[in-house]
Amino acid sequence: MNIALLVARLGLALVFAVSGGAKVMDLAGTREALASFGVPEPLRRSGSVALPVLELAVAVLLVPLATAWWGAIGAMVLLGGFTAAMLRSLAAGERPDCHCFGQLHSEPIGWRSILRNVVLLGAAGFVVVAGHSDAGHSVVPAGTSSLTIVVIVALSLLALAVIGEGVVLYSLVVSHGGVLRRLTEAGALSEPLPPASGLPVGAEAPGFVLAGLHGDTQTLSALRASGRPVMLIFTDPGCGPCAELTPEIGVWQSDHASTVTIAIVSRGSREDNLAKTAEHLLSNVVLQDDDEVSSAYGSPGTPSAVVVDAQGRIATPMAGGAPAVRALFASFVDTPRAQPAPVHLPDPKVSPIGRPAPEVTLPDLDGEVVTVADDPSSTTVLFFWSPGCGFCTQILDDVRAREHGADGVRFVFVSTGSVADNRALGLDSTVLLEEQFGVGRAFGATGTPSAVLIDTEGKVASPLAVGGPEVLALADRAVVGSDQP
Repeated sequence: MNIALLVARLGLALVFAVSGGAKVMDLAGTREALASFGVPEPLRRSGSVALPVLELAVAVLLVPLATAWWGAIGAMVLLGGFTAAMLRSLAAGERPDCHCFGQLHSEPIGWRSILRNVVLLGAAGFVVVAGHSDAGHSVVPAGTSSLTIVVIVALSLLALAVIGEGVVLYSLVVSHGGVLRRLTEAGALSEPLPPASGLPVGAEAPGFVLAGLHGDTQTLSALRASGRPVMLIFTDPGCGPCAELTPEIGVWQSDHASTVTIAIVSRGSREDNLAKTAEHLLSNVVLQDDDEVSSAYGSPGTPSAVVVDAQGRIATPMAGGAPAVRALFASFVDTPRAQPAPVHLPDPKVSPIGRPAPEVTLPDLDGEVVTVADDPSSTTVLFFWSPGCGFCTQILDDVRAREHGADGVRFVFVSTGSVADNRALGLDSTVLLEEQFGVGRAFGATGTPSAVLIDTEGKVASPLAVGGPEVLALADRAVVGSDQP
């Protein structure tokens, strides 16, 4: 029993010493990990220091017999807190990086992380229960002075730190030794190294066809159709820095839509991404199967970002990390830029006024197939919509207020997404569902919300309205026009 208690104490001490020492060497990473687990901003800086100090204190307490029981109690408290935080995140559908051992080892949490903590909790519980009166053999002989014990413990922790540093150096050599050797042989280390990630500025941007969050399909060509540059931001729902950046991206999309089109290229499931984006009204969120698009662009990880110009070429170096993404956006938006050379792209706001409108035949929310042109008695405001579009959500109440504004006008919504999501919008007008954004593109639309007016003869009666203010103005125009004698 005494040997088992000694092994449990020293094993726990080793784990907490390595974990605390690794976090001390990477305080910035520890702060990011705390952010990804939902720790409020004011507590992150102090917490990133207090957490490794507590872990090191537990490691020290576990070694001497006199304090081993209290060290085991501290280990149980810390491990219980870590496990509870992991379970809460998993229950919310989140998998942030645990950063449990700093730069030595960090991976998204999962049931393997929970199992590891349970094993360590069992060891700590064993010391607490079986070692209350006698925590096993002493590490040092009986009668050793307190000063000697302190010196032995300090040297032991120093040895553990050296071992940890050795592991880090070994992993770096294994990962990058071949690259360093080739660079040395080529004499390249004497000159500045080129950027390690991203495509060269001026290179043609790789195209893509990706699924949106509501059954729609998005392409790079469609994002560029407005003639504005496109900022691609690569994210992951389990990435802590990405979660911290998400509210800012929502503001960027809302405030600078006329300057740059911002698209989020994410990984993971539809459900995980909906939970992350719905709260902040993000639009243009598309999902890659794994990392095929981010790899094609040379993304070093998440979050990262690059700007594609209106001609479809890489306009900026790849920005890796949340601070670099913020700096890229700020420099791109705030810096005056020369007007790009004219490009011959179709103007999505030029509709063939006076020509017959493309046929719209789609199922409604009850599954009945509806053809818009079958009801020639009313002027139709045809909306292109999506339940997951943040800009649609912003004007939803205003649109509902205009649904029954005048006789002779009907609102028809062509929307993506599920029946349940569209019923939740609370619209009284006809809502037609399509799996992809095909009908909108037939009218020249490249995104949501947008709208066009169709007269009683089935002809296009207005230019395409793009964005919330223009869509509401078109609805008002239709309602006011119907009241005229």
